[in-house]
Amino acid sequence: MVDSREPASGIAAFVREFLGEPGVFSRVAGDGSKRIFWRIRVSESNGSYIAMENAPTDDFLKRENVAYLSIGRHLRDKGLPLPEIYRFDLDKGWFIMEDFGDVSLQTACLNAKERLPHYLPVVGILLQQQTKGSEGFNRAWTCQTETYDRHVMRRYEVDYFKEAFLGTYLGLSKDRPGLESNFDHLVEEASKADNRFFLHRDFQSRNIMITARKLESWTGKVAASGLWLTIWLHS
Repeated sequence: MVDSREPASGIAAFVREFLGEPGVFSRVAGDGSKRIFWRIRVSESNGSYIAMENAPTDDFLKRENVAYLSIGRHLRDKGLPLPEIYRFDLDKGWFIMEDFGDVSLQTACLNAKERLPHYLPVVGILLQQQTKGSEGFNRAWTCQTETYDRHVMRRYEVDYFKEAFLGTYLGLSKDRPGLESNFDHLVEEASKADNRFFLHRDFQSRNIMITARKLESWTGKVAASGLWLTIWLHS
């Protein structure tokens, strides 16, 4: 879904100063996040850019923007396929970055007869991310917690699953006592794993884009050291 209205904030002028021409803005539909994304078409080069705005209206959002910038650049410096951030303003929460297109891994797989060829390189990228991403990683960049522990698993995975999936998506009561023992078991087992690697908690098919060059990942902000527990939805 594309919204052709221009931004109401000052990010349009920020982008146009960078481009040196007006550009054509279209809003890219979000998916469970408060961040706003815009695609800007550039007539002169027939190319496009992505602009993101995430107004730092509280301390958490300020940390989130620093994490987005710092972790994204860190992973890109390690040779991982994340968008290049061309310009940013942390005081405003504005970013201008490389455009990886609008074909996600999810879309590609839904339209493919064979899905395994799409997933094989993704697993390779995930392995590189978990190993290379931990090299020189500064835990102070994280915006929620520095490590992936029982608290994170409960608050940001289990509770989010109950709120977003059971409550919002399915319209069910999120108070499901019958599931608590299963959640406890998942958290307990996950807590036993080695956590000496980089974790990207949003490494999933809606965030992985397929371009003519390679697979890319949109996000770099939700990260910690620890185990990847896949009971969450896109956030």
